[in-house]
Amino acid sequence: MNTDKHRRDNREEKASFSSSVLIRVHLWWKFRSLRLRVSAVIIFLLACSTFAQRSSQGWTWQNPLPQGNPLYSIHFAPDKETGFAVGSDATILKTTDGGFSWKRQFSPAEAPLSSVFVRDKNNAFVVGARSTLLATVNGGKDWKQVAVDARDHFYGIKFIGTAFRTGWIVGSYGRILKTTDGGTTWKTQISGTQEQLLNVDAFDDTHTVAVGLGGVVLTTDNGGESWKQSDPCKGAVVSDAAYLSQTTMVAAGFGGCVARSDDAGLTWSRISIFSRADILSVTFSDATSGSMTDANGMIWLTGDSGRSWLPFNVRTNPKLVAVHYGDKFTGWAVGENGLILRTDDGGFSWQRLSEGGREDVNDIAFLNDEIGVAVGSRGKIWLTNNAGREWLPAFSETNVNLNAVFFIDGQKGWVVGDGGTVLRTNNGGASWGAGISNLTADLVAVNFVSDKVGFAVGSNGMITRTSSGRSVLGTAQFGNACLAGRYQVFLAKRMDRCRR
Repeated sequence: MNTDKHRRDNREEKASFSSSVLIRVHLWWKFRSLRLRVSAVIIFLLACSTFAQRSSQGWTWQNPLPQGNPLYSIHFAPDKETGFAVGSDATILKTTDGGFSWKRQFSPAEAPLSSVFVRDKNNAFVVGARSTLLATVNGGKDWKQVAVDARDHFYGIKFIGTAFRTGWIVGSYGRILKTTDGGTTWKTQISGTQEQLLNVDAFDDTHTVAVGLGGVVLTTDNGGESWKQSDPCKGAVVSDAAYLSQTTMVAAGFGGCVARSDDAGLTWSRISIFSRADILSVTFSDATSGSMTDANGMIWLTGDSGRSWLPFNVRTNPKLVAVHYGDKFTGWAVGENGLILRTDDGGFSWQRLSEGGREDVNDIAFLNDEIGVAVGSRGKIWLTNNAGREWLPAFSETNVNLNAVFFIDGQKGWVVGDGGTVLRTNNGGASWGAGISNLTADLVAVNFVSDKVGFAVGSNGMITRTSSGRSVLGTAQFGNACLAGRYQVFLAKRMDRCRR
């Protein structure tokens, strides 16, 4: 019974942390397939229940690379070579070459990690769910838990000063922690709010701003002895804020809210960007040059201290959750599906540092220990000849979702997909040609008894058969999809017996 209660408590903690991080990253991990769509509430609950689960031991990422978990924060040492990125599934990534290659590091905390701050090439801090505060003094070779007198989820961390001795952590229920000894010890400060605080920024040892849900913007000019509260976004979520000077700051949030203060947060002026997109992050590399990201996958740039902003499109419109600049020109961004980007011209153009496709992968088949084929959304087919260490795209001549792949031997194979799509290959998947199905229903699975006779099943209880290996004939219609699913299992058993 105690074990069951502990598991329930863990699930509640994960759901609470997930809900705030979902707000922070704008719920951008949604099921895209029509067949998998249920109500938004059910999707949300499923996401929360699995959000903080650590990957099973023995499995390694092959696509995308270096990994595919969502990333929530990225930060670099002053050398602009050593950096860390963190995200869900206890993900910690490290680079020592400016982001061009990354290696995953072990996290002693089995929790989603929401923010990272890198003091130098050896020292860094990471915060996350369930009061997770990790520190390293050897460049990430070892991460150790730092004891804190708090039982909250932590969302943001920031250090300030030449030696980075002073720092702040913000988290759930208005939690604010401060250190003045470089992160060895932390003390709670009274914030005056119970809202979830999502991000924090500081200009010096005394001037700090924290933002979060309910439109909350907290500012202090005395090192946190007291905090003043304002609401420049009229109740909308304020996702981030950044200092330009001791008195000038910019806050940004949902509904296209961008606000600027010239008196250290006492009063605010709304800046019109002519967009209602939810702003996810804002950062400044100096007193004039800044960058924002929004939920529509746009990068916004300013060169006049945040008084005006211009949108720039990033190819494929990725959801970028966090941006960090090492100087006026060099910056990095992270987001969905493990995406990592770099800019060397102040944000006008971006280079993708993570590898692999971000389309859904729906099925995979291996012809032997080395050669495999995978299929996915938007007509994507990938091939590997080295046991999955590298995947290369193959031309499919279609843009529909491909849902299943099957090979009868090392050469002949079939793929089925939406809209009755059937593809065939006789050279191990190197090239594909269209089959003829005369169907419009989505096909979700395929299996062959021989190189001529095969079956496919699909939506609305559809079962199809071919006796030529090309066209699908003799369509049978069942009353519901559950029958088709049971029939598919039946076919698989029959086919196994046939092969024997």
